[in-house]
Amino acid sequence: MIYLYPENLVVQQAIKMHANNIVCLVYKRLTGIGCNDSSCKVCPETRKVKHELSVRIQRYLTRERIDEIIRAKPDFLWNVLERFYLSATHFRLSEFNDYINFLSIKESDRTIPQKRLISRFKKLNIKLLKVFSYSTFIKKEKKYNAYILSSKLDKNTCTYCNRNYTNTVVSENGEKIIRPQFDHWYPKKKLSLLALSFYNLIPSCSTCNTSIKGDQIFKIGVYIHPYLDKINNKDFKFSYRYSSKTKSGFAIKLLYPNNDHVVRRTMRSYKIEEVYNAHTEELKELLKIKQAYSERYLSILSSNTYNGLNISQEELYRLAFGVYYDEKDFSKRPFSKMKKDILKELNIINEGE
Repeated sequence: MIYLYPENLVVQQAIKMHANNIVCLVYKRLTGIGCNDSSCKVCPETRKVKHELSVRIQRYLTRERIDEIIRAKPDFLWNVLERFYLSATHFRLSEFNDYINFLSIKESDRTIPQKRLISRFKKLNIKLLKVFSYSTFIKKEKKYNAYILSSKLDKNTCTYCNRNYTNTVVSENGEKIIRPQFDHWYPKKKLSLLALSFYNLIPSCSTCNTSIKGDQIFKIGVYIHPYLDKINNKDFKFSYRYSSKTKSGFAIKLLYPNNDHVVRRTMRSYKIEEVYNAHTEELKELLKIKQAYSERYLSILSSNTYNGLNISQEELYRLAFGVYYDEKDFSKRPFSKMKKDILKELNIINEGE
């Protein structure tokens, strides 16, 4: 799990850009009224849609409240949902809480009243998604879209697994080629009010977003949120063990020194240990280095291979292992966290390097 440093200038600029554009998009789809800013790129190409939302909800969704929904910080998003259902709908707060609980029950095991309540919320979510339209946001031809946000954030690897590249690639002639997926930390079909909220859009790979996480409802304090919770080696680290069950003879293991149940639960939910064990060749390369050099590997490279070059320890580390040493740079290359942990365990590097 890569911490996304919410106070970082790039992130703050991305929030401002996203809110300025998305508020216009949502409000005009809701009301047909633009922002009267001649420089706005969104309003001229946006029209009011048939949304069937009640007058009560329309009155609640002022520009100011939409802005609050889009900018709300991770630990405030749930409060935004509760206030909406309590103040703008005919649902009681107890019904909203029941709805969330009933979703965790296997569909075939739900009672008729439970199915009816879920159906009522589903109908409202469908209406909300016509206004808080994620499908519009991801259209390549729109002047503000998911490519622009992902380019601004510039996250090169998956936030959740740090295993797959998630680069944003746009050709010289403007053709949009690839970008990361945006995982909805709170699933957009079940909690549609937050479909376009900045802190609900997590840059991720398709494996973590679609194949593993899916539409599970995570909650703050129960699972790690990458914009809120910074974890380090005291919380979890990669290790390895010998194993007769794998072709390589090795298996990657996650350790939890603090026995933090939130961290453990999050890592298990994203199947981090399982997916990393599909990449034990990365581990084998580090073990070969350990076998070949009795002294510290970086010291040998520094004095022999790169002797005389003006090169820093961090640059040397990157050249030697193909990943970044500084935690703030882990998102730039896959396996950066895993390799650093294993390198320390093997004493190929130490805390001073």
